[in-house]
Amino acid sequence: MVDLATEAFNTNNFALAAEIYERNIAENGPKLDWYLGLADSLARNGDVMKAYFSYSRAFRLGRVTPENLKHLCTGLIKLMNSREGLIPAPKPDKYMDMFACWLCRGVLHDPVTIPCGHSCCRKCLEREKMRKCKKCGVLYYYPGVRTFKTNVLLLDTIKKRFPLDSDAVKFKALGNELFERGQFEEAITTYTQAFEYAPKDHRIYSNRSRAYAAIDRYQEALSDAEVAVQYKPDWPKGYFRKGTALMGLNRYEEAIMAFLQCLTLDPAVESAKKCLTQALHKVLSPLHLEAQKHGDLQRAVQNPLTAFMSSCASTAGSAKAKMGQSCLCMVQRVENKLQESLQKAESCAIGHDQEKVDSNVCDINTGISTDEAEPTSTDDAETNTKEHSTTVYEREVSCVPSGTCSSPTTRKRTCKNATSQTDEAPPKQARSEQEQQSTEKNASDTYCVEKDDFECSLCFRLFYLPVTTPCGHVFCRGCLDRVLDHNSNCPLCKFSLVEYLAERRQATTEAVESILQVYLPQDYEERKKIHEREVEEFTRMSRERQEVPIFVCTHAFPTVRCPLHVFEPHYRLMIRQCMESGTRQFGMCASVENTENFSRYGCILEIRDVQYFPDGRSAVDTIGRQRFYVLSHDKRDGYSIAHVEFLEDNKIDEGDKEEITQLHKTVYAEAQGWLTRLSQPIKEQIVNHFGTLPAKDVSLQWSPDGPSWIWWLVAVLPVDNRGKTAMLSMTSLKNRMRAVRHILQFVTQRTNVRARLR
Repeated sequence: MVDLATEAFNTNNFALAAEIYERNIAENGPKLDWYLGLADSLARNGDVMKAYFSYSRAFRLGRVTPENLKHLCTGLIKLMNSREGLIPAPKPDKYMDMFACWLCRGVLHDPVTIPCGHSCCRKCLEREKMRKCKKCGVLYYYPGVRTFKTNVLLLDTIKKRFPLDSDAVKFKALGNELFERGQFEEAITTYTQAFEYAPKDHRIYSNRSRAYAAIDRYQEALSDAEVAVQYKPDWPKGYFRKGTALMGLNRYEEAIMAFLQCLTLDPAVESAKKCLTQALHKVLSPLHLEAQKHGDLQRAVQNPLTAFMSSCASTAGSAKAKMGQSCLCMVQRVENKLQESLQKAESCAIGHDQEKVDSNVCDINTGISTDEAEPTSTDDAETNTKEHSTTVYEREVSCVPSGTCSSPTTRKRTCKNATSQTDEAPPKQARSEQEQQSTEKNASDTYCVEKDDFECSLCFRLFYLPVTTPCGHVFCRGCLDRVLDHNSNCPLCKFSLVEYLAERRQATTEAVESILQVYLPQDYEERKKIHEREVEEFTRMSRERQEVPIFVCTHAFPTVRCPLHVFEPHYRLMIRQCMESGTRQFGMCASVENTENFSRYGCILEIRDVQYFPDGRSAVDTIGRQRFYVLSHDKRDGYSIAHVEFLEDNKIDEGDKEEITQLHKTVYAEAQGWLTRLSQPIKEQIVNHFGTLPAKDVSLQWSPDGPSWIWWLVAVLPVDNRGKTAMLSMTSLKNRMRAVRHILQFVTQRTNVRARLR
């Protein structure tokens, strides 16, 4: 039976596994391994409340390690992700969000832009070592982070926008260095000095919380961690710091909630998972007799963890159905407590108008600084000195407090205010309402973006659809594309952009575009209208005046595939303009030997797909549409454009209908016979390039260009350019079929002669 349960669990059939374990326990009595298997199955099946009590019974049957609770962690994280409102959402700030790193949530420091268009701090990106953007999920394939150069435009803008940020970075870097050397008191003092330049930097609070925890000052560590969470409620590391401090205070239930919030935001934080299992192990372990005398036996029922699981169970409708009336009342009470705690958390969230951090009221214009040396991932190793037997990383991961904290039974359960002052806290800055309004205005209205800084160095106009190259320079997407048609190097620094061309993502740089939209809205809208007018003019000329761009190469025919290898710069531009305008069409005309002219008759090609090569060349898959006659032609952007007249076949007279129908059958049969006699290698070449012979058309005039199989034969048959041009010019279906039949007979006769000569 146990083997069946294990097999069901391994195949993700958790409900069946739980049922088998329950039956086995009922028939054979309780056993540690069976209760653990039952609890794991219930946790993975989403019935966390039952799993919680099953783990409790397992603890009373034998030794259970924190590793045995990993499936309970998985189930809790899954439930957290399914519920909304458990993590207060930060209030958007359109004047600050564009300058923030999406990894550490602070102001960009040494910003780099990855291929998807998002920007982050270089140190943050190096520590993550990821091949996928965590914000949008897009993969990128550059060999390493060092390939990305600093975004020059963002760097200059941030220096002007946050002039004090560099000083704050120096103090934080020094604090991190002192921490790594084990000089925790000095590190705390240095972090506090950094507040003078960045009073609202959540990462300084996180660093100082870590330093406090390293010397077992967990209450101060908790205060700093809660301030970090208030400022950035969507930053997982703040919750990790909070959970670590709560573990040091032996407040394990609250620590569990903090670690769950961390893992809800970032499920990949392994150190948070390890701490979560240890906190759960502390909560589920049987209490000592002395603790029971103090009434702590009921604490597990009234803590936030049980409240969360009870509310989840009530949502599913399974737990309350099995409880008595008294239990229902208890669950309702703890659900109310959970709602009160959520409302309190939301009121403390950054951006809330009623709640202000007493010890850190600051000028918004100073912004949020970036910590180069602090790891953005909460599972990064943190070194300590020789005087300490364990590393700081081990302190965080093990979450075993080493201080002489008082017992949780005698400690007051209410937390300190997250903004409580410490000895090293920065002085309180009292400001009047008028000063605060003045500061906000300075942050939004007074700060001016110089328009000249946001002009493209290629077109000397305001950026439109700005893209960032791997070398860190920003251009308009259209301008850069036109340059890369001629050269695969950056137009400013000559850095090779071969890899950039290979990906062909061309994602706009989100930060730069947001700056333009917020600080230069009128200029950006005007620039957008100019671009739209240019595209509209290109499209209008093609449709109204029947002007089409001309690709001078070979003959193309209606309904027949025409694969192209495009490498010349002006044709690269032409293909791109056809795609951007939405027409996806251009004309194909054959060149005239020994002249720069091209044939007067051609065919419209429709682009079906474009595949780019690393050096900028492209393979374009097209198919023929309408025939045309060139009335006049000119040059634009290096390629020819033509004013054309479209051609159609004449309608079949009733008197010729029977003759043409018979001719249609005869020529098609002769074409099939000719193809049958071809050698296999030649057949394969024809099929690979042009496809198979189309089926015979039911109606002779379903298309204005006649049956498609005739054009397929014209493309395949060995006919010179003059003959193919003559075929395109014909508007009589009868004459075209006669000409094709004549060519078929000539080719068949010549093939027979060669066969006899052999």
